[in-house]
Amino acid sequence: MSNQCPATCHSYTVEPEAGFVYQTFKAGEKLILDRGDKNNILFLMSGSFEITSEERRDYAVREGHFVFCFRAYHYEVTALTDMEIVRAHFITAGAACDMIPFNSIVGKIKKINYKFTQVAFNEPLELLLNSVRFYLQNDMKCNHLHAAKIQEMFVIFKFFYTPQIQLRTFYNLFDRNQSFASLVKNNAPRVKTVEELADICGFSIQHFNNMFKQEFGDTPYSWMQKQRIVEIEHLLTETNVPLKSIIKMYSFTNHGHFALFCRKYLKKTPLKIRKEARAQKEKPVDAGEDYKPEWEKVKVWKTINSMVPLWQRQKSKVKAEEYNDFYKEKLGDWQDPLSVIHTSAEGAVTYKALLYVPAKTPY
Repeated sequence: MSNQCPATCHSYTVEPEAGFVYQTFKAGEKLILDRGDKNNILFLMSGSFEITSEERRDYAVREGHFVFCFRAYHYEVTALTDMEIVRAHFITAGAACDMIPFNSIVGKIKKINYKFTQVAFNEPLELLLNSVRFYLQNDMKCNHLHAAKIQEMFVIFKFFYTPQIQLRTFYNLFDRNQSFASLVKNNAPRVKTVEELADICGFSIQHFNNMFKQEFGDTPYSWMQKQRIVEIEHLLTETNVPLKSIIKMYSFTNHGHFALFCRKYLKKTPLKIRKEARAQKEKPVDAGEDYKPEWEKVKVWKTINSMVPLWQRQKSKVKAEEYNDFYKEKLGDWQDPLSVIHTSAEGAVTYKALLYVPAKTPY
């Protein structure tokens, strides 16, 4: 082309987030579609290939047909002859939900006897694919063009394929019992909000909430919060991941925020949870005579309450560690304070006080 996309369109990209890719293969060459973010549709323009996945093994696909590859599965495609394909890919089924009335027919899904199978091109689809192939062969990689063609593809599915074929083809996207639960569980660790989870699973937030309640018997927010609590408790009790890393991993603003979360849901501070977990580790059943535990239980007797508040005691009789322990216990910090001022005054106003300077600014 005389006028290349990179010079004229700021939306030019090597591979759009949702769009098409044109690929050719020699006989015997393989294409691997691993589990990941994107769903794929393989349109076989010429030749033939064999595809294997968890759904079906050694399945031969003929020229002029397409198959849908769900992102939760691993697919291995082997060219039986020299072949060319146009591969459509999209992260979410948002476009499909908007353009195809799946919601109105998804209730019939129990009547569909699903089996991974190929679907023949019809005339409108063939016209679309020939135009897409022409654009790709001329290196047209504009996001706007790809988005429009993806939308056009789903319009063709809507108007020129029966609801039964639509359901059989995209069964894994909308089967609530077989796919929805795994889709949620696979994507939940990658997001932070319910909105993000609904989006990455390819549903509107209202439809997602309804399906979630039916599948899990709980709200998405409550379920995600419970998963988060279980994961954090596991990290604190079963691993040595630093607290700083856990705070960053789960986007807590600071240690105080993390400590409040643990007190609310786990009833203890992070330090206490980890300390108790280590103290409870026992000798393994299959350990030898020379086994030395990484941790051992130690009973330490100490005065919990001397009946005299720390600030009321004489400064010379209070140890530095007592100041530090009092600070960390009452204020939820995990570091010793930068400084402590033990002061008193007598006169019109009489008082005794402890002033702490944190090691780090709290915000």
